[in-house]
This record gives sequence, structure tokens and C-alpha cells, in this order.
Amino acid sequence: MPIWRFVELRDLEPYRFHCMREALAISVGEGLSPNTLLFTQLAGEHVSIGRMASISQMVHPDFCMSNNIPVVRSFTSVRTSAFIDSNSIRCLAVVNKDIIAPQLFYEAAVASLKGLGLKAEHVPETNNIVVKGKKLSVCSVQTHGNSILFPWSIALDFNHDRAEKAIYSLKNMRDWVTSAKKELGREVSVDELKDAVKQGFQQALGITFEEGELSPEELNNIGGLLPKYTSETWLKYGKWSPIKDYWRPE
Repeated sequence: MPIWRFVELRDLEPYRFHCMREALAISVGEGLSPNTLLFTQLAGEHVSIGRMASISQMVHPDFCMSNNIPVVRSFTSVRTSAFIDSNSIRCLAVVNKDIIAPQLFYEAAVASLKGLGLKAEHVPETNNIVVKGKKLSVCSVQTHGNSILFPWSIALDFNHDRAEKAIYSLKNMRDWVTSAKKELGREVSVDELKDAVKQGFQQALGITFEEGELSPEELNNIGGLLPKYTSETWLKYGKWSPIKDYWRPE
């Protein structure tokens, strides 16, 4: 049975999390790191946007600035935005692209949520995982070089008031976005979700996990990416150079 590394990190700073995504995509794709499932709880609040997303069309910058909510741009080319706080658990599977059929990731995510007692379903058209027609989770399969990434967020609870003020939404969030707490009528702890995620992935993918940590090389690469993700030009344009930290729209 294949063994994957399981890495758990809590109270993680948002910029480091996004650096981590890119660093792991590179190291796993190059065969320098094992296939990995990252399970994280981020510190505080932030807004995450895709590389191709327009800040002006997806974010309320004045509210974010006045409330010290950082806006962080991902390195993956999607046009999305998300409000993230400590009740939103971020998982990231990173594997060599020849290892697994991408569809199995969605099955693993659904199995994980069903393990909590949730009647979860994957909607391929939107890549949302819904419960009774309401969005509980967002996931997608992405490629980067020789690696496949499966970023996945799960709402243990959801602050509709803060989210509506921080990002634009085409739908009324109160009617559209739900949480594990709302659907189950009880609190779900981070540890309970962690156990369900492990079991769901092992069941769907036929793997086993070994607890691990990020290597010194990975940590060094994450630190090397911080100037990129904290730069104003990366946030504005999704472009950055370590030599000239300035870009203009094409």
C-alpha cells in the first residue's frame, strides 16, 4: 500500500501557506519530496484570490484594509476569491502527476465529509462540494509541472457577515454557503475533521499515511518565496521578478 506523508500545521500565517503550496508543487514534482497531504488551520482572517482574478471585481479592498485583513494572491491560474478564517480548514494534496487519477481526489473529499455524517456531493460544474444544495467546501484539481495539486477548503463554521463585507459574491451567501456546524447542528473540532480526512483519503485512494514534517529544504524554499507573495506587484498583477520587483499590466 502506498505511503503518503501527512503534515499538520496550525496557526499558520496566510502568506507562508501560499508559499508552501508553490514550494511543495515544485519539490514533489521534481521527486525531491514524497506525495503529501497538508492539513492546515490558518491564523486570523485573509482573502485568497486566484492568479488571474481581478481584485477590483472580487474584493472589497477598503473593508479589508480597515480591518487588517490581508489579500493574498495564489500562484494557480483561477479566477476565484475566498474569505478564510480559523474556521476554514485548508487541505492540500500534492502528488506526482503519474500517481493517481484526478477524479479520485473528489471521491476522497466526499468520503471524508461523509465520515462526519454529512450528506456531501461533488458538483463537477463548479467544483463545489454541497450539502442539501448549499456549498460547504471548495476543491479543484490543478497541475504544476510534474505535480498534481488538490487544494480543498472545508468550513467548520462560516462568518457570513465578514465574508459579505470582504469579497463580492454573485449569490446571497446566507442562502448559498453553509458549514459543518450548521448542517450537523453541533461543533466539529479540528481533530475530528482531521481524523475524517485521513480515513476518507485512505479509503478512496488505497493509501496509508505516515506523520511527517516539512524538510529543511522545503522550509528554505518557502522562505525564499515570501518576498514574492508579500510584494505589491504580485498582489496587483500576479507577476514578480526577484531581480526587478516591478511590473506593469500587459
